[in-house]
Amino acid sequence: MRALCVVLQFGNLMFVPDPASPETCTLISNTDELHKLAELMGIPEVTLTIALTQRSVKASFEQIDFSLSPSDAKDGCDALAKEIYSLVFDHLVEMIDVVTNNFDRNVEETQSNTKVISLLDIFGFECFQVNRFEQLCINYANERLQQKYVSDVFQEIQMEYEEEGIQVFDFTAIDNMKILDLIEGKLGILSILNEECMLPRGNDTSFVFKVKNVNKTATPLIKNDLFAPYEFGIAHFSGRVKYDARKFVERNKDSLPADLVRAALKSQNTLISSAFSRREERIAQTQPSSKARSRKGKDSTVVSKFKAQLSGLIKNIENTRTRYIRCIKPNAEELPRVTDNLMTMNQLTSAGVTTAITIWRETYPKHLLFEQVLERFQCLAVLNMKGALDNKSKASMLLAVLFEGKYKVVGDQIITPYACGKTKVFFRSGSLELLESSRLRLFTQSSTMVQKLVRGVVARNRFYMIKKGIVTFQSQFRAKMVREDYTIIRRYIILMQSCVRKHISKTKLRKLKCDKSAIIVQKRYVTINGAQYHLIMSSFTEPLSFVLI
Repeated sequence: MRALCVVLQFGNLMFVPDPASPETCTLISNTDELHKLAELMGIPEVTLTIALTQRSVKASFEQIDFSLSPSDAKDGCDALAKEIYSLVFDHLVEMIDVVTNNFDRNVEETQSNTKVISLLDIFGFECFQVNRFEQLCINYANERLQQKYVSDVFQEIQMEYEEEGIQVFDFTAIDNMKILDLIEGKLGILSILNEECMLPRGNDTSFVFKVKNVNKTATPLIKNDLFAPYEFGIAHFSGRVKYDARKFVERNKDSLPADLVRAALKSQNTLISSAFSRREERIAQTQPSSKARSRKGKDSTVVSKFKAQLSGLIKNIENTRTRYIRCIKPNAEELPRVTDNLMTMNQLTSAGVTTAITIWRETYPKHLLFEQVLERFQCLAVLNMKGALDNKSKASMLLAVLFEGKYKVVGDQIITPYACGKTKVFFRSGSLELLESSRLRLFTQSSTMVQKLVRGVVARNRFYMIKKGIVTFQSQFRAKMVREDYTIIRRYIILMQSCVRKHISKTKLRKLKCDKSAIIVQKRYVTINGAQYHLIMSSFTEPLSFVLI
């Protein structure tokens, strides 16, 4: 963390000319910031001031010291800060690699089955008011990644069209190989920059002159007479960029002044001092011989290292299944639910999304085999295709009927909604969807008809079942009502019969009583001494009395 604070503190230093000698001497105006920096690095202020404002050059057997201009001193300060940051970053990466390698050794037996998911946050295209060496490197990386994207998405389609015999769309609108040739070709910008760095008197103006002179016929190189001698322009895939080549040669040499290195080696921050010590050891070990010095000098430049790292990155990407995610910044204020349409459209254009959409519209994004076309869409038309016709002829006949009247005429060219290849049918954007919608509409109508018939059968069966149930219920209900009526009538009849029988029985009983009484009377009639007497009874319970007749 102290090393990172050192990097930030370097940015606070301000270099101004010495009032006593403004043309030859430079001072650090904010001494309080210098004091903080010296305390963070553990270096005396005087030593740090001399390292930042002066340079030592060894000529023959003597050493010459001279003061730097404020701009050169600021560049040296920035270079040291970048080198410290780079070394800290490399240190962190090395620590992570050590932990990762130890883990891999522990699972060495399953290493062959290990799967990797890698995320790459690619360089964004940069175009500022003043574009320098860093912007050239970033935009170069963006061009390489764009070329990989084009290769993954469009070149495979182009090869497929050529194999099928389909008329190929002009892919030059998205092909940036000419731009890459201008930048990284044998006589490209990077090679010329490396050659210029090897020359004793190489400078930025000479570099720009050679770039324009060697690449006269390169179309991506912008030719503008209003450019300064140190300016050149490139028509990148994402837009036109004018580069300011001042200090290109110096920054490409990747050489840190020895005075700054000696000052960093004296730092009491162990991370900074040890990192610079290892850096010097690597430089000493890789010091080229006199025969290979020229070649080694080219390989040690910034653009050479950057190009090698970028090539390794592209090689790793090629060995994976790549998926692309386009990230769009909706507004510069970073507000939620706010979209700047112009800013968003510029990003989509720079990322090549709008061009890709245009090409998708002009090409055939979807395709089906002839067998699949016949299987899916033969139901849309009634054709007599019996005979020895092959699948291609049948599919062509079928599609000709289905797309009748749907051709577009642009100028003298007829744009068909489909194209038949050797084994497949290629559909333009929206054509296959049109067939699918017609097929879906037919299936919807057919399914509606089937549903109607099925629902009619189900409804009739249900009606018959309900009718049968109602008839059964009615018969049972009527039977019950009849039984209840019969029971009531039978009860009344029985009651009537009982009443009639009762009356008859009473009548019979009354008659029987009369007869019995007569018999009793007759029994009571007696003759006493030749005279007849009647026996008179007042009641059957009273004593009998005799009456003489």
